[in-house]
Amino acid sequence: MGRPPARASTTVTAANLRRLGVERLAALLAEEARHDRALRGRVALALAEDAGGEDLAIEIERRVNALPRGPAVESASAIRDLAREVAALAGIVENAIAPTDHRLAVALLRRIAETEGDIAARAGGHHRVTEALTDSTRALVRLWGAMPDRDASETVAFMLERLLADDVNVEVELETFDPLLGREGLEALRAALRARLDALPEEHLRAPWRMAFGPAYHAKVAAMRLRQPLLRIADSLGDVDDYIAVATRDHHDHVDSVAIAERLLATGRAEEALGWLDDARYNARAPRAIDARLRILDALGRRDEAQAARWAWFERTLSPDALRAYLKRLPDFEDDPVERRAIAYVVASRHAGVALDFLLAWPNLEAAARLVRERLADLDAHDVDRLLAAAAALRDTHPAECEALLRKVVTRVVRDGVIRHYDAVIAALADLAALDGTLGGVEGREAHAAFVERLRGASHRKHGLWGRYDAAARG
Repeated sequence: MGRPPARASTTVTAANLRRLGVERLAALLAEEARHDRALRGRVALALAEDAGGEDLAIEIERRVNALPRGPAVESASAIRDLAREVAALAGIVENAIAPTDHRLAVALLRRIAETEGDIAARAGGHHRVTEALTDSTRALVRLWGAMPDRDASETVAFMLERLLADDVNVEVELETFDPLLGREGLEALRAALRARLDALPEEHLRAPWRMAFGPAYHAKVAAMRLRQPLLRIADSLGDVDDYIAVATRDHHDHVDSVAIAERLLATGRAEEALGWLDDARYNARAPRAIDARLRILDALGRRDEAQAARWAWFERTLSPDALRAYLKRLPDFEDDPVERRAIAYVVASRHAGVALDFLLAWPNLEAAARLVRERLADLDAHDVDRLLAAAAALRDTHPAECEALLRKVVTRVVRDGVIRHYDAVIAALADLAALDGTLGGVEGREAHAAFVERLRGASHRKHGLWGRYDAAARG
Protein backbone atom coordinates (compact mmCIF):
# COMPACT_ATOMS: atom_id res chain seq x y z
CA MET A 1 0.00 0.00 0.00
CA GLY A 2 1.48 3.33 -1.01
CA ARG A 3 2.26 6.17 1.34
CA PRO A 4 -0.48 8.86 1.46
CA PRO A 5 0.44 12.06 -0.35
CA ALA A 6 1.98 14.87 1.69
CA ARG A 7 -0.44 17.67 2.68
CA ALA A 8 2.13 20.29 3.64
CA SER A 9 1.25 22.48 0.67
CA THR A 10 -2.46 22.65 1.65
CA THR A 11 -2.04 23.10 5.39
CA VAL A 12 -3.43 26.48 6.49
CA THR A 13 -0.29 28.30 7.62
CA ALA A 14 0.85 31.87 7.16
CA ALA A 15 3.54 30.75 4.70
CA ASN A 16 1.06 28.82 2.52
CA LEU A 17 -1.53 31.59 2.61
CA ARG A 18 0.97 34.08 1.18
CA ARG A 19 0.90 32.06 -2.04
CA LEU A 20 -2.74 32.98 -2.60
CA GLY A 21 -1.95 36.64 -2.94
CA VAL A 22 -3.52 39.68 -1.32
CA GLU A 23 -6.57 39.98 -3.59
CA ARG A 24 -7.68 36.36 -3.31
CA LEU A 25 -7.14 36.31 0.46
CA ALA A 26 -9.11 39.54 0.84
CA ALA A 27 -12.00 38.06 -1.15
CA LEU A 28 -12.02 34.87 0.95
CA LEU A 29 -11.91 36.85 4.18
CA ALA A 30 -14.69 39.20 3.10
CA GLU A 31 -16.88 36.23 2.12
CA GLU A 32 -16.36 34.48 5.47
CA ALA A 33 -16.85 37.70 7.45
CA ARG A 34 -20.31 38.15 5.92
CA HIS A 35 -21.40 34.90 7.61
CA ASP A 36 -19.36 35.06 10.83
CA ARG A 37 -20.22 37.92 13.21
CA ALA A 38 -17.20 37.36 15.46
CA LEU A 39 -14.81 37.29 12.51
CA ARG A 40 -16.47 40.38 11.05
CA GLY A 41 -15.91 42.18 14.33
CA ARG A 42 -12.23 41.22 14.48
CA VAL A 43 -11.69 42.34 10.91
CA ALA A 44 -13.41 45.68 11.62
CA LEU A 45 -11.16 46.17 14.63
CA ALA A 46 -8.07 45.39 12.59
CA LEU A 47 -9.14 47.84 9.88
CA ALA A 48 -9.81 50.55 12.48
CA GLU A 49 -6.46 49.90 14.15
CA ASP A 50 -4.72 50.15 10.79
CA ALA A 51 -6.49 53.42 10.04
CA GLY A 52 -5.60 54.80 13.46
CA GLY A 53 -6.44 58.28 14.64
CA GLU A 54 -10.05 59.38 14.78
CA ASP A 55 -11.35 56.36 12.83
CA LEU A 56 -9.89 54.01 15.42
CA ALA A 57 -11.31 56.00 18.34
CA ILE A 58 -14.78 56.10 16.77
CA GLU A 59 -14.81 52.35 16.04
CA ILE A 60 -13.52 51.41 19.50
CA GLU A 61 -16.02 53.68 21.22
CA ARG A 62 -18.84 52.15 19.17
CA ARG A 63 -17.74 48.63 20.07
CA VAL A 64 -17.27 49.43 23.75
CA ASN A 65 -20.76 50.93 23.98
CA ALA A 66 -22.19 47.84 22.26
CA LEU A 67 -20.57 45.33 24.63
CA PRO A 68 -23.25 45.39 27.36
CA ARG A 69 -26.14 45.58 24.87
CA GLY A 70 -25.39 42.51 22.80
CA PRO A 71 -27.48 39.33 22.85
CA ALA A 72 -26.94 36.60 25.43
CA VAL A 73 -24.27 34.07 24.49
CA GLU A 74 -24.43 30.42 25.55
CA SER A 75 -22.29 28.26 23.29
CA ALA A 76 -18.63 27.74 24.12
CA SER A 77 -17.52 29.40 20.87
CA ALA A 78 -19.73 32.46 21.48
CA ILE A 79 -18.41 32.83 25.03
CA ARG A 80 -14.86 32.53 23.72
CA ASP A 81 -15.54 35.18 21.09
CA LEU A 82 -16.99 37.59 23.67
CA ALA A 83 -13.98 37.12 25.95
CA ARG A 84 -11.65 37.70 23.00
CA GLU A 85 -13.54 40.84 22.02
CA VAL A 86 -13.26 42.30 25.53
CA ALA A 87 -9.55 41.47 25.64
CA ALA A 88 -8.94 42.85 22.14
CA LEU A 89 -10.74 46.12 22.87
CA ALA A 90 -8.88 46.65 26.15
CA GLY A 91 -5.57 45.86 24.43
CA ILE A 92 -6.15 48.31 21.59
CA VAL A 93 -7.27 51.03 24.01
CA GLU A 94 -4.17 50.62 26.16
CA ASN A 95 -1.64 50.15 23.36
CA ALA A 96 -3.02 52.16 20.44
CA ILE A 97 -5.29 54.89 21.83
CA ALA A 98 -3.60 55.74 25.15
CA PRO A 99 -0.29 56.90 23.60
CA THR A 100 -2.10 59.65 21.66
CA ASP A 101 -5.21 60.32 23.78
CA HIS A 102 -4.72 59.16 27.37
CA ARG A 103 -7.93 60.71 28.64
CA LEU A 104 -10.07 59.01 25.99
CA ALA A 105 -8.40 55.67 26.74
CA VAL A 106 -9.26 56.00 30.44
CA ALA A 107 -12.84 56.96 29.56
CA LEU A 108 -13.24 53.91 27.30
CA LEU A 109 -11.88 51.50 29.91
CA ARG A 110 -14.08 53.12 32.54
CA ARG A 111 -17.05 52.47 30.28
CA ILE A 112 -16.16 48.76 30.16
CA ALA A 113 -15.69 48.70 33.95
CA GLU A 114 -18.99 50.47 34.59
CA THR A 115 -20.93 47.98 32.48
CA GLU A 116 -18.97 44.83 33.31
CA GLY A 117 -21.94 43.38 35.21
CA ASP A 118 -24.12 43.54 32.07
CA ILE A 119 -21.30 42.21 29.91
CA ALA A 120 -20.67 39.26 32.23
CA ALA A 121 -24.42 38.59 32.41
CA ARG A 122 -24.50 38.08 28.64
CA ALA A 123 -22.29 35.01 29.15
CA GLY A 124 -23.97 33.85 32.35
CA GLY A 125 -20.95 34.94 34.40
CA HIS A 126 -18.62 32.53 32.58
CA HIS A 127 -15.09 32.67 33.96
CA ARG A 128 -13.49 33.34 30.55
CA VAL A 129 -15.45 36.57 30.19
CA THR A 130 -15.00 37.65 33.83
CA GLU A 131 -11.24 37.06 33.55
CA ALA A 132 -11.09 39.25 30.44
CA LEU A 133 -13.06 41.94 32.27
CA THR A 134 -10.69 41.72 35.23
CA ASP A 135 -7.72 42.22 32.91
CA SER A 136 -9.49 45.21 31.40
CA THR A 137 -10.00 46.69 34.86
CA ARG A 138 -6.30 46.23 35.64
CA ALA A 139 -5.49 48.11 32.43
CA LEU A 140 -7.79 50.91 33.62
CA VAL A 141 -5.93 51.09 36.94
CA ARG A 142 -2.60 51.36 35.11
CA LEU A 143 -3.74 54.11 32.75
CA TRP A 144 -5.78 56.08 35.27
CA GLY A 145 -2.95 55.99 37.78
CA ALA A 146 -0.57 57.38 35.13
CA MET A 147 -2.70 60.47 34.46
CA PRO A 148 -0.78 63.47 35.83
CA ASP A 149 -3.92 65.60 36.27
CA ARG A 150 -6.13 62.87 37.68
CA ASP A 151 -8.94 64.09 39.93
CA ALA A 152 -8.65 62.05 43.13
CA SER A 153 -12.25 62.80 44.12
CA GLU A 154 -13.46 61.36 40.82
CA THR A 155 -11.54 58.15 41.54
CA VAL A 156 -13.11 57.91 44.99
CA ALA A 157 -16.61 58.47 43.59
CA PHE A 158 -16.00 55.77 40.97
CA MET A 159 -14.85 53.30 43.64
CA LEU A 160 -17.73 54.17 45.95
CA GLU A 161 -20.21 53.29 43.23
CA ARG A 162 -18.45 49.98 42.53
CA LEU A 163 -18.34 49.00 46.20
CA LEU A 164 -22.05 49.62 46.62
CA ALA A 165 -23.02 47.57 43.57
CA ASP A 166 -24.90 44.28 43.95
CA ASP A 167 -22.87 41.09 44.42
CA VAL A 168 -19.60 42.99 44.65
CA ASN A 169 -16.48 41.18 45.87
CA VAL A 170 -15.12 43.84 48.21
CA GLU A 171 -11.76 42.11 48.72
CA VAL A 172 -11.09 41.80 44.99
CA GLU A 173 -12.26 45.34 44.22
CA LEU A 174 -10.08 47.02 46.81
CA GLU A 175 -7.09 44.81 46.04
CA THR A 176 -7.37 45.77 42.37
CA PHE A 177 -7.78 49.50 42.99
CA ASP A 178 -5.37 49.88 45.94
CA PRO A 179 -2.51 51.02 43.64
CA LEU A 180 -4.79 53.67 42.14
CA LEU A 181 -6.23 54.96 45.41
CA GLY A 182 -3.12 55.04 47.58
CA ARG A 183 -3.34 55.98 51.25
CA GLU A 184 -4.93 59.35 50.60
CA GLY A 185 -7.57 57.86 48.33
CA LEU A 186 -8.35 55.07 50.83
CA GLU A 187 -8.84 57.64 53.59
CA ALA A 188 -11.17 59.68 51.37
CA LEU A 189 -13.09 56.54 50.40
CA ARG A 190 -13.36 55.60 54.08
CA ALA A 191 -14.79 59.02 54.87
CA ALA A 192 -17.37 58.68 52.09
CA LEU A 193 -18.43 55.23 53.24
CA ARG A 194 -18.62 56.33 56.88
CA ALA A 195 -20.79 59.29 55.91
CA ARG A 196 -23.24 56.89 54.30
CA LEU A 197 -23.18 54.70 57.39
CA ASP A 198 -23.74 57.69 59.66
CA ALA A 199 -26.77 58.70 57.59
CA LEU A 200 -28.63 55.45 58.36
CA PRO A 201 -31.28 55.81 61.11
CA GLU A 202 -29.86 54.53 64.41
CA GLU A 203 -33.21 53.22 65.60
CA HIS A 204 -33.30 50.88 62.60
CA LEU A 205 -29.73 49.68 63.14
CA ARG A 206 -30.34 48.92 66.82
CA ALA A 207 -33.33 46.68 66.02
CA PRO A 208 -32.59 42.95 66.35
CA TRP A 209 -32.53 41.06 63.06
CA ARG A 210 -35.53 38.97 64.08
CA MET A 211 -37.56 42.17 64.41
CA ALA A 212 -36.16 43.98 61.37
CA PHE A 213 -38.86 44.47 58.76
CA GLY A 214 -39.31 47.00 55.96
CA PRO A 215 -37.13 50.11 56.47
CA ALA A 216 -35.30 48.56 59.44
CA TYR A 217 -34.32 45.50 57.40
CA HIS A 218 -33.08 47.58 54.46
CA ALA A 219 -31.10 49.84 56.80
CA LYS A 220 -29.39 46.88 58.46
CA VAL A 221 -28.53 45.31 55.09
CA ALA A 222 -27.12 48.65 53.90
CA ALA A 223 -25.03 48.94 57.07
CA MET A 224 -23.71 45.41 56.61
CA ARG A 225 -22.65 46.19 53.05
CA LEU A 226 -20.95 49.42 54.14
CA ARG A 227 -19.04 47.71 56.97
CA GLN A 228 -17.35 45.24 54.63
CA PRO A 229 -15.25 47.80 52.71
CA LEU A 230 -14.71 49.86 55.86
CA LEU A 231 -13.18 46.85 57.62
CA ARG A 232 -10.99 46.09 54.60
CA ILE A 233 -9.83 49.71 54.37
CA ALA A 234 -9.00 49.76 58.08
CA ASP A 235 -6.79 46.72 57.49
CA SER A 236 -5.10 48.36 54.50
CA LEU A 237 -4.36 51.48 56.55
CA GLY A 238 -3.19 49.45 59.55
CA ASP A 239 -5.79 51.16 61.74
CA VAL A 240 -6.79 48.53 64.33
CA ASP A 241 -8.84 50.95 66.41
CA ASP A 242 -10.93 51.93 63.41
CA TYR A 243 -11.40 48.23 62.59
CA ILE A 244 -12.75 47.68 66.10
CA ALA A 245 -14.99 50.74 65.89
CA VAL A 246 -16.53 49.54 62.62
CA ALA A 247 -16.83 45.90 63.75
CA THR A 248 -18.66 46.81 66.95
CA ARG A 249 -20.76 49.72 65.76
CA ASP A 250 -24.50 48.99 66.16
CA HIS A 251 -23.49 45.38 66.05
CA HIS A 252 -22.60 44.26 69.55
CA ASP A 253 -24.29 40.86 69.47
CA HIS A 254 -22.33 39.42 66.52
CA VAL A 255 -18.78 40.72 66.86
CA ASP A 256 -15.94 38.58 65.51
CA SER A 257 -13.80 38.88 68.62
CA VAL A 258 -11.20 36.50 67.18
CA ALA A 259 -10.58 38.75 64.18
CA ILE A 260 -10.14 41.72 66.51
CA ALA A 261 -7.83 39.77 68.82
CA GLU A 262 -5.65 38.65 65.90
CA ARG A 263 -5.23 42.23 64.71
CA LEU A 264 -4.40 43.51 68.18
CA LEU A 265 -1.83 40.73 68.62
CA ALA A 266 -0.23 41.62 65.28
CA THR A 267 0.31 45.18 66.53
CA GLY A 268 1.81 44.08 69.86
CA ARG A 269 -1.31 44.68 71.96
CA ALA A 270 -1.54 41.15 73.36
CA GLU A 271 -3.26 42.02 76.67
CA GLU A 272 -6.07 43.81 74.85
CA ALA A 273 -6.33 40.88 72.43
CA LEU A 274 -6.79 38.44 75.31
CA GLY A 275 -9.49 40.67 76.77
CA TRP A 276 -11.53 40.35 73.59
CA LEU A 277 -11.29 36.57 73.70
CA ASP A 278 -12.29 36.55 77.37
CA ASP A 279 -15.30 38.79 76.80
CA ALA A 280 -18.31 36.70 77.85
CA ARG A 281 -20.52 38.32 75.20
CA TYR A 282 -18.72 36.48 72.41
CA ASN A 283 -18.30 32.80 71.68
CA ALA A 284 -14.55 32.32 71.48
CA ARG A 285 -14.48 28.53 71.61
CA ALA A 286 -14.03 27.73 67.92
CA PRO A 287 -10.70 26.24 66.74
CA ARG A 288 -9.47 29.57 65.35
CA ALA A 289 -10.28 31.21 68.70
CA ILE A 290 -8.25 28.59 70.56
CA ASP A 291 -5.36 29.05 68.16
CA ALA A 292 -5.47 32.81 68.67
CA ARG A 293 -5.62 32.40 72.45
CA LEU A 294 -2.57 30.14 72.43
CA ARG A 295 -0.56 32.58 70.33
CA ILE A 296 -1.54 35.42 72.64
CA LEU A 297 -0.61 33.49 75.81
CA ASP A 298 2.73 32.55 74.25
CA ALA A 299 3.35 36.19 73.34
CA LEU A 300 2.63 37.19 76.95
CA GLY A 301 4.99 34.51 78.28
CA ARG A 302 2.15 32.73 80.12
CA ARG A 303 3.44 29.27 79.28
CA ASP A 304 1.55 27.28 81.91
CA GLU A 305 -1.80 28.79 80.87
CA ALA A 306 -1.04 28.06 77.23
CA GLN A 307 -0.19 24.45 78.01
CA ALA A 308 -3.34 24.04 80.10
CA ALA A 309 -5.38 25.41 77.19
CA ARG A 310 -3.72 22.99 74.75
CA TRP A 311 -4.46 20.01 77.01
CA ALA A 312 -8.06 21.13 77.53
CA TRP A 313 -8.52 21.49 73.77
CA PHE A 314 -7.05 18.02 73.23
CA GLU A 315 -9.41 16.50 75.81
CA ARG A 316 -12.38 18.25 74.25
CA THR A 317 -11.66 17.45 70.59
CA LEU A 318 -9.19 14.54 70.59
CA SER A 319 -7.12 16.59 68.15
CA PRO A 320 -3.75 15.00 67.29
CA ASP A 321 -2.36 18.46 66.45
CA ALA A 322 -3.29 19.77 69.92
CA LEU A 323 -1.52 16.87 71.64
CA ARG A 324 1.56 17.21 69.44
CA ALA A 325 1.74 20.92 70.24
CA TYR A 326 1.44 20.14 73.97
CA LEU A 327 4.13 17.43 73.91
CA LYS A 328 6.47 19.59 71.85
CA ARG A 329 6.63 22.17 74.62
CA LEU A 330 7.37 19.74 77.46
CA PRO A 331 10.87 19.45 78.98
CA ASP A 332 13.08 16.63 77.71
CA PHE A 333 12.11 13.10 78.80
CA GLU A 334 8.70 14.20 80.10
CA ASP A 335 6.79 13.62 76.89
CA ASP A 336 6.67 9.77 77.02
CA PRO A 337 4.65 9.42 80.25
CA VAL A 338 2.36 12.25 79.20
CA GLU A 339 1.81 10.63 75.81
CA ARG A 340 0.90 7.32 77.50
CA ARG A 341 -1.58 9.16 79.73
CA ALA A 342 -3.07 10.86 76.67
CA ILE A 343 -3.45 7.58 74.79
CA ALA A 344 -5.19 6.01 77.79
CA TYR A 345 -7.54 9.00 77.88
CA VAL A 346 -8.32 8.54 74.19
CA VAL A 347 -9.03 4.81 74.50
CA ALA A 348 -11.51 5.50 77.30
CA SER A 349 -13.10 8.49 75.54
CA ARG A 350 -16.86 8.64 75.28
CA HIS A 351 -16.66 9.02 71.49
CA ALA A 352 -15.26 5.66 70.41
CA GLY A 353 -15.29 6.46 66.69
CA VAL A 354 -13.39 9.75 67.12
CA ALA A 355 -10.96 7.98 69.46
CA LEU A 356 -10.31 5.34 66.81
CA ASP A 357 -9.62 8.07 64.23
CA PHE A 358 -7.13 9.67 66.63
CA LEU A 359 -5.25 6.45 67.32
CA LEU A 360 -4.93 5.63 63.63
CA ALA A 361 -3.78 9.15 62.79
CA TRP A 362 -1.27 9.38 65.68
CA PRO A 363 -0.48 6.52 64.85
CA ASN A 364 -0.73 3.95 67.66
CA LEU A 365 -2.05 0.75 66.12
CA GLU A 366 -1.63 -1.24 69.34
CA ALA A 367 -3.93 1.14 71.19
CA ALA A 368 -6.34 1.19 68.23
CA ALA A 369 -6.53 -2.61 68.33
CA ARG A 370 -7.11 -2.49 72.09
CA LEU A 371 -9.98 -0.06 71.58
CA VAL A 372 -11.52 -2.42 69.01
CA ARG A 373 -11.20 -5.38 71.38
CA GLU A 374 -12.60 -3.56 74.40
CA ARG A 375 -15.17 -1.27 72.80
CA LEU A 376 -16.35 -2.91 69.60
CA ALA A 377 -19.96 -2.48 70.67
CA ASP A 378 -19.43 1.29 71.09
CA LEU A 379 -18.34 1.74 67.47
CA ASP A 380 -21.19 2.82 65.22
CA ALA A 381 -21.73 0.20 62.51
CA HIS A 382 -23.54 2.79 60.41
CA ASP A 383 -20.20 4.62 59.96
CA VAL A 384 -19.14 2.22 57.21
CA ASP A 385 -16.28 4.25 55.72
CA ARG A 386 -14.65 4.88 59.11
CA LEU A 387 -14.70 1.21 60.14
CA LEU A 388 -13.50 -0.04 56.76
CA ALA A 389 -10.58 2.42 56.86
CA ALA A 390 -9.70 1.25 60.38
CA ALA A 391 -9.87 -2.39 59.31
CA ALA A 392 -7.51 -1.70 56.41
CA ALA A 393 -5.04 0.01 58.76
CA LEU A 394 -5.07 -2.94 61.21
CA ARG A 395 -5.09 -5.76 58.66
CA ASP A 396 -1.36 -6.57 58.63
CA THR A 397 -0.53 -6.06 62.32
CA HIS A 398 -3.81 -7.01 64.05
CA PRO A 399 -5.81 -9.36 61.81
CA ALA A 400 -8.25 -10.42 64.55
CA GLU A 401 -9.33 -6.83 65.18
CA CYS A 402 -9.49 -6.24 61.42
CA GLU A 403 -11.83 -9.22 61.12
CA ALA A 404 -14.01 -7.96 63.97
CA LEU A 405 -14.47 -4.58 62.28
CA LEU A 406 -15.21 -6.10 58.87
CA ARG A 407 -17.77 -8.53 60.30
CA LYS A 408 -19.47 -5.67 62.17
CA VAL A 409 -19.76 -3.63 58.97
CA VAL A 410 -20.90 -6.57 56.82
CA THR A 411 -23.52 -7.66 59.35
CA ARG A 412 -25.01 -4.20 59.58
CA VAL A 413 -25.11 -3.54 55.81
CA VAL A 414 -26.60 -6.94 55.01
CA ARG A 415 -29.16 -6.71 57.81
CA ASP A 416 -30.33 -3.23 56.80
CA GLY A 417 -30.03 -3.82 53.04
CA VAL A 418 -28.00 -0.68 52.34
CA ILE A 419 -27.61 -1.17 48.59
CA ARG A 420 -25.05 1.62 48.09
CA HIS A 421 -22.59 -0.32 50.26
CA TYR A 422 -23.04 -3.71 48.57
CA ASP A 423 -19.80 -3.41 46.59
CA ALA A 424 -17.91 -2.60 49.80
CA VAL A 425 -19.52 -5.62 51.52
CA ILE A 426 -18.50 -8.00 48.74
CA ALA A 427 -14.92 -6.67 48.93
CA ALA A 428 -15.00 -7.02 52.73
CA LEU A 429 -16.20 -10.62 52.46
CA ALA A 430 -13.29 -11.35 50.14
CA ASP A 431 -10.91 -9.83 52.71
CA LEU A 432 -12.52 -11.93 55.44
CA ALA A 433 -12.02 -15.08 53.36
CA ALA A 434 -8.33 -14.21 53.02
CA LEU A 435 -8.03 -13.61 56.78
CA ASP A 436 -9.61 -16.99 57.48
CA GLY A 437 -6.36 -18.74 56.69
CA THR A 438 -4.43 -16.57 59.17
CA LEU A 439 -6.96 -16.86 62.00
CA GLY A 440 -8.16 -20.40 61.40
CA GLY A 441 -6.48 -21.80 64.52
CA VAL A 442 -7.91 -19.27 67.00
CA GLU A 443 -9.92 -21.11 69.65
CA GLY A 444 -13.62 -20.27 69.83
CA ARG A 445 -13.56 -18.25 66.59
CA GLU A 446 -16.39 -18.69 64.09
CA ALA A 447 -14.98 -19.84 60.76
CA HIS A 448 -15.56 -17.62 57.74
CA ALA A 449 -17.72 -20.18 55.94
CA ALA A 450 -19.95 -20.52 59.01
CA PHE A 451 -20.17 -16.71 59.32
CA VAL A 452 -21.24 -16.35 55.69
CA GLU A 453 -23.75 -19.20 55.98
CA ARG A 454 -25.28 -17.68 59.10
CA LEU A 455 -25.46 -14.28 57.43
CA ARG A 456 -26.99 -15.71 54.27
CA GLY A 457 -29.58 -17.61 56.28
CA ALA A 458 -30.67 -14.46 58.08
CA SER A 459 -30.93 -12.45 54.84
CA HIS A 460 -31.75 -15.06 52.18
CA ARG A 461 -34.25 -12.77 50.49
CA LYS A 462 -31.58 -10.22 49.55
CA HIS A 463 -31.09 -11.88 46.17
CA GLY A 464 -29.29 -8.90 44.65
CA LEU A 465 -26.50 -8.99 47.21
CA TRP A 466 -26.01 -12.74 47.27
CA GLY A 467 -26.22 -13.03 43.50
CA ARG A 468 -23.40 -10.51 43.17
CA TYR A 469 -21.46 -12.26 45.95
CA ASP A 470 -21.75 -15.65 44.27
CA ALA A 471 -20.71 -14.21 40.92
CA ALA A 472 -17.67 -12.58 42.55
CA ALA A 473 -16.80 -15.84 44.34
CA ARG A 474 -16.96 -17.80 41.07
CA GLY A 475 -14.82 -15.21 39.36
